[in-house]
Amino acid sequence: MTITLGVTVEEAILADLKTTIEGVTGGANWNTAVARVDVVDGDGVDQIEVPWAGIFHASTDASYQGRAAMGGGVPAGLAQKVALYYVALAMSSGGDDPASDIARYRDDVTAALHQTHTRGGNARDTHVIATEILTKTYQESHVQATLSVEVVFAHLFGDPTTPK
Repeated sequence: MTITLGVTVEEAILADLKTTIEGVTGGANWNTAVARVDVVDGDGVDQIEVPWAGIFHASTDASYQGRAAMGGGVPAGLAQKVALYYVALAMSSGGDDPASDIARYRDDVTAALHQTHTRGGNARDTHVIATEILTKTYQESHVQATLSVEVVFAHLFGDPTTPK
């Protein structure tokens, strides 16, 4: 388990997602070597190097706050949450078979995210719950894929820096 003082569990999970995707480096284990991974906030990204990955935090469902009186299977003193991230993938459409290339890239990133479900000991589970491939995009020079990634995690109630 990796705990960094002053960093929330959710921030640590996001950092682990980025590091995990950066580990897709081609060679014997992967079909694709990622050139750049960005955590994208409201400002977007000026330029991308392909193959590129961008991680967007979509939402966090905090409706499962654990208190003894609330029940729901969450132990007292814990806040259980579900975070949804979108991972956008882009690569050049200049190859012989760009649809197959982006599908292999999507499969590489999915496999990498499923190698460890705990995001460095900060999460209870990680699931790629949906994927979509876009071969016709606004930029003819790129093909794209999107992964929807759900991460279930818990922390001490009132202390978002201590994973449980």
